[in-house]
Amino acid sequence: MSLLWRKVLGDARQNGKMLAVIALVLAMGTAGVVAALDAQAILKREIAASFLGAKVPDIALWFERDAPAAQALVAAHEGVAGVEPRRVAFTRIAARDGSWLPMRLTILRDIDAQSVGRIHRHGDAAAAGGSGLWIEQSGAALLAEQVGERLRVRTPSGAIASEPLAGFVHDPSVAPSVQERFVFAFATPEVAARLGQSAEFDQLWVRMVQRGDTANAVLLGEELRDALKAVGKPLLRFEAMPGSHPHAALMNAMLRVLGVLSAIAFICSASLAGYLVSAWMKREVRQVGILKAIGARWHQVALQYVLLLGPLVLVVAAIAVPAGGALGLALVRHYAISLNIDVVDWSAGSVLLAQQLAFTLAIAFASMAWPIVRASRMSVREAIHDAGIASPLTAGSRLAKSLTLPGGLRWTFAARNAMRRPFRLALVLFALAGGGALLLTTHSNYESLMAVIDANLAHQGHDLEVFLPRAVPAAPLEAAVRPVPGVEIAEAWRRARVSVAGEGTSSTTLKLIGLAGYPPGSRLFKLPVLEGRAPAEGAPDEILMTRTVQEPYPQVKLGSDVTLQFRERRVNVRVVGIVEEIGSPVFYAPFAAFDAVTGQGDASTVLRAKTRSDSPEAVASAVDQALLEARLPPVQMVTRAMFRDALDEHFNVVGDVLRMVALAAALAGAIVLGAGTAFNVMERTREIGVLRALGATPRSIAAMLLAEGISIAATGALLSIAISIGLTLAMNGAASRGLLHVAVPLRFSMPGLAILAGGLVLVVLAVWLTLRLSLRRSVRESLAFEG
Repeated sequence: MSLLWRKVLGDARQNGKMLAVIALVLAMGTAGVVAALDAQAILKREIAASFLGAKVPDIALWFERDAPAAQALVAAHEGVAGVEPRRVAFTRIAARDGSWLPMRLTILRDIDAQSVGRIHRHGDAAAAGGSGLWIEQSGAALLAEQVGERLRVRTPSGAIASEPLAGFVHDPSVAPSVQERFVFAFATPEVAARLGQSAEFDQLWVRMVQRGDTANAVLLGEELRDALKAVGKPLLRFEAMPGSHPHAALMNAMLRVLGVLSAIAFICSASLAGYLVSAWMKREVRQVGILKAIGARWHQVALQYVLLLGPLVLVVAAIAVPAGGALGLALVRHYAISLNIDVVDWSAGSVLLAQQLAFTLAIAFASMAWPIVRASRMSVREAIHDAGIASPLTAGSRLAKSLTLPGGLRWTFAARNAMRRPFRLALVLFALAGGGALLLTTHSNYESLMAVIDANLAHQGHDLEVFLPRAVPAAPLEAAVRPVPGVEIAEAWRRARVSVAGEGTSSTTLKLIGLAGYPPGSRLFKLPVLEGRAPAEGAPDEILMTRTVQEPYPQVKLGSDVTLQFRERRVNVRVVGIVEEIGSPVFYAPFAAFDAVTGQGDASTVLRAKTRSDSPEAVASAVDQALLEARLPPVQMVTRAMFRDALDEHFNVVGDVLRMVALAAALAGAIVLGAGTAFNVMERTREIGVLRALGATPRSIAAMLLAEGISIAATGALLSIAISIGLTLAMNGAASRGLLHVAVPLRFSMPGLAILAGGLVLVVLAVWLTLRLSLRRSVRESLAFEG
């Protein structure tokens, strides 16, 4: 064995613990980088591919009857890639827990083959099934689990029909049922007829050869409408369908967070590895001087350390890259379920793997090569006279001497010792404050969002909203619900979908938004008017709008005169006030204005109720039964708690990744503090030997060093609180602009602070354990220590 390799192996045996710490840091960073990048690459590719594979319709055409009669004409039109007849009905289905959930029933010709709006089966489900209801797979947790189990479904008359579960299918274009509390089902016309639904198709779903934006779909829809009208097959209406997944914003936010996670892993692993190697080379600097004094060149000296660390880096990469890949696949599996996407290709790709290996190895070698090269290029004189790992005499040490804290010498010494290495102190504080700040930000942002949701719900006068499948007069609807025990107020409301007609716009299907009509003297419309005023009683041309209306129609402002179009009807109205509400854009209008816009008269499709009970869910069940007895079966009932829980589920999609980032950063901070404490002990080994020779006990010395660790950890916690406030304000602002569209004030999380305090205790325990392992030298060994 050559002398060089004997030196390398000897250093490996002597510095085993140091090399183990470096390997741990590199492994954590590499695994984190690979996991985040793999998950981001796979999800970014598969989210787009999954939605594209669904072949979602670009246009929906509604007919009064016999939609298939127009299918050939529509399919032959230029720009049309595919046409499928459909019928969509809304009803309710009994959940596993006994509650009734809203269900969208899509009626189609063939479960196994569609050219537009494709659904498919996975695994064993592909060969199973028969006659019955097919349920979208994300609803499996809400309903029956075994194929063949009987499902109870409400018929249009309010009766209960029983149909077997034929199996589960996947529709990648819909949001997960668990998050929406909404079931998506599919059936053939024969099964639909057994459920009391019409088996006649009344829609054609149209997919374009190439879709640009929504305006392109509208133009083709208008061409189809005119062509069908010319041959005596007029449309009731048409609608340009959304061109993106309903959770596209959540998906993009989650992918951005994964990118942040990979950046944090890169920075932490490179910084920690470089710091550890730099401290190690401080111990080796005298050996460098001796080797160079007997004739070694700087590159020969550097080579022995590269040969020691190089195989370590390769071994770490060989272990951490597969481990990171496995962790990345676990993340993908988690989000494939929570986002309801179809993952066909689970590989991140060989190109990305090669880039990851090259980049992580380059980062590791670069961060460790710099301190090695710097030490190797020192002159013989500088290296021989270097003190090695010792307390420096710098501006930081001079500043430390001026510090005096109340409470005894222990805390003063702790503060002075921390200031002797200002760069190390800054690194430790950065790591601790970053991890703590992310942890606090995650909790504070969540509580801020839920607080604004609770405040918004408190401004609503109702705590139960009932949706009907067809419009009915207000009087019998209210009369059926008001006698129900627990119902304090019941009001029939009206709802329609309208758009703002602008210059040059011949169709209003470009951007449809809601129009809600409330009765005169309503006791349930309590949204505060933030700007302007409420519409005058009986005014047929005055409406309110939520702030979110300005997202599809930025030109609509307070005082604007706008033309609302409902089907072929256009009416001019004025926006006299602005209200704030979480959810989709909505115009609010008194009945007089609603009737002027829609011309529908006394036709209500919504009932809102306020309960006097502590259990609105129980009242909702009683209201459901009362409406069934009145032959007014609802298709959906939404309580305040259900709405809140649905939003909570949506926030958790991004919150889960944020919590992973916070935990990773906090763990990195704890490792930095533990390593910094160990190096502090090494620097002051001879100083500790002197103190022990003068009579100081290991217990008192450990207490002083522990006080130093506590003071650093406490300072990091205070900094994390300050940083988290700024981060939370930024995240709240982003949520306000892109998600909730309402102001989101800061709400500092006390549970998050308690978790931070618990983490602080764990960090202090880790420091104490490090001190116990580092203070084992005798007085003689400490005084003879050379670093």
